[in-house]
Amino acid sequence: MAASSASAKLPEWGRCEASEQHQGRFADAGCTQPVKKVYGRYTGGYEWRPLSEPEPIEEPGEVSGLDYRTREIPQPSAESTIVFGNGDRIKCSIPLFPETQIRLTGPHMTTEAPYVEFGGCVDERTGGECNSTDEENFEAGIGDATAWRHGLEQRGPSWTGTMAFISGKHTAEPAVGLVYKTENSKERFLQQIVCSARGGGEPLTIAIGGRKAGEELTMAITPVNAMSESFTASMVQSAGVQGPTSLEGKPTKTFEALVNAHEWQTVGFEASLLFTETYLGPIHEHDQGGNETELELKATP
Repeated sequence: MAASSASAKLPEWGRCEASEQHQGRFADAGCTQPVKKVYGRYTGGYEWRPLSEPEPIEEPGEVSGLDYRTREIPQPSAESTIVFGNGDRIKCSIPLFPETQIRLTGPHMTTEAPYVEFGGCVDERTGGECNSTDEENFEAGIGDATAWRHGLEQRGPSWTGTMAFISGKHTAEPAVGLVYKTENSKERFLQQIVCSARGGGEPLTIAIGGRKAGEELTMAITPVNAMSESFTASMVQSAGVQGPTSLEGKPTKTFEALVNAHEWQTVGFEASLLFTETYLGPIHEHDQGGNETELELKATP
């Protein structure tokens, strides 16, 4: 990690560290209150050090010279609801394991998408179970789960995500999110889902995403401007429309779902995922003891 410049791009991941010589550029432990120079020197008690960019790697846990940290996940699973524009709702559970963690690859977090698996899904209207139709899932004997972009046996990288301001840029109370976009049209966000019907009705077949390019999902990340050992990523929706519907006033392209192969509807996800610290970054002398486990998402200059 190296000290950032005054023009650092925000939001930015790093650490706010105490300055032993009291020559830091910030007065507070969140590094959001800059101090002025006195006789040519800063006199603050804290200095900001952004996360460094690591070299490209294939197996981060096996490469020497990099600090790969993952801590135990305190919650075994998270509840999620998929809500459609017509009011239909599918309730699911998201199991949490290392692949579900946020994976930092630099201070501004261009990252592979976390692997999010929706399992045990039930159509709230009919009570019917919902399953993935992905062939690889059935070959593996797994029929009650679906995941975004890749099959359950393909946990490789999918989309990349970047940090962005949701609102409050240049203010003391910014809202920050991790934004994922589909790269082109016809690109599904989840594997196809089929919910069985009770009483002989028609099964519900759903394909989420793929109507237009650039469909977006934003996970709001908290806390910001504070050192923490864990971060919460929240997905929100309102009346079946994925939120937030704008990033700093610019409208987002919300997700749509093709229902029963003929009807497009808006669709939104609700979930709150607790991420413990997981990141990639060069090992430094002050990291050797493995005691520094906190990071900060800095969003205020």
